[in-house]
Amino acid sequence: MGDWANWFFDKEELKNSPSRADGVSEELENHYRVTMTSLAWHLGGKLKYHLLSIATGMTFSQRFFMRESFKAFDHSIIAATCLFLAGKVEEDSKKLHSVVHGFHALKNPDAPPLDVESEEFFELKESILKHEQMVLHTLSFDVSVDHPYKSLLELVHQIDAFRKGQRPPLAASGLKVKNPVSAKGKKLLDICWNIANDSLRTTLSLQYRGSIIALGTIHLGFKFLKENLVVDGKSWLELVKEEDSSINCTSEMLEDVSHQVLDLYERMENPPKAPAPPVLAPARADAKPATASAAPPGPKTASGAPPPGKALPRAGTVLGRQSTCPPKGTPWEEGAIYKLQGSAPTPYHLKRVGEIYSCTCPVWTVSFAKLPENKRTCNHLKVTRGDAAERLRVGTESMTYLDRVMRGGQAPRPGGGSALRPGPSSSGGGPPPPP
Repeated sequence: MGDWANWFFDKEELKNSPSRADGVSEELENHYRVTMTSLAWHLGGKLKYHLLSIATGMTFSQRFFMRESFKAFDHSIIAATCLFLAGKVEEDSKKLHSVVHGFHALKNPDAPPLDVESEEFFELKESILKHEQMVLHTLSFDVSVDHPYKSLLELVHQIDAFRKGQRPPLAASGLKVKNPVSAKGKKLLDICWNIANDSLRTTLSLQYRGSIIALGTIHLGFKFLKENLVVDGKSWLELVKEEDSSINCTSEMLEDVSHQVLDLYERMENPPKAPAPPVLAPARADAKPATASAAPPGPKTASGAPPPGKALPRAGTVLGRQSTCPPKGTPWEEGAIYKLQGSAPTPYHLKRVGEIYSCTCPVWTVSFAKLPENKRTCNHLKVTRGDAAERLRVGTESMTYLDRVMRGGQAPRPGGGSALRPGPSSSGGGPPPPP
């Protein structure tokens, strides 16, 4: 069991989040949080995750971006990764290939399903696995989450008992949450349950325990119903606190929870416009790093490329993707970093240093990790430099291994032996074993 207090922040800490320090405005950060958690919600529903799994995944993503900046990570990938991880935590795991297919379908509703043997499928799968480890380390492996649902259900039953003139505590009264509530209680529960779901799109889970959020949803639920419960001159909150002295909640806290949910509803009706992404250009290895004031990631088209008018300056097009790589047969400049837009939100960096041609994709960095760098290759190098040029550079064994990795089958390791790339499983598997 983790320490929930480690994940509670005050208003000042929320205002000084890593994203804010990275130049992201408060309005835009809130927008990113809403779109990120909304994607997790819809993906969870599409894959038939249980509610607790979805809520846990949304909370993981909110926590992640209190340690990292929205400029540094694609929040949609983080949303899918946190949902995949939450399924394991809540013993509701789904196969990784199902998460990949569902994520791709949500991001590209008009595109055909991904071929499991395609490069894009492999890249998305590797990206989720890689980010899963990042999320776990960022969360310090603390996966405990305090949700409002159990408290909410108990509170509604307790309020129902107050309506009937019953005053003993819930446990002593013989009431059980599985028993049906009254018509009024059901109406209140339905509204509060929806509010609790919507609160996951805010930072309330980073500010209050689940029991406080549950009390806040009831406070707002009564407002929506234009109703208030007073017994013997005491409000429902006073009655609840009398029966449970451990509840440390003030009317100001209830108002704060209500206002943050109402602010969410207003923002969802009037979302801010995300700034356009910066234009990407070839960069030398000794180029100065971008400053923190650079524009945050902007919208992309269904294919994952920047929108029209923000195209990568390119020397050619590779597999229909924007690229700054020289045309085939043209020598690569020593030390230059070229960029190729793959299926990932950010382009891959390809570079030549002497006889070493490198790429930042998972195949080059993970699948060939045990080979000398001058013997590593990947599909991006193969299509940009040409099959013959790569085969001459790294040898037939490395190229054969690459072909088998991209097909997802058993690949003979260069120099003998074999490595079996694991298929999708409920546990998610791992990256293909290096040759």
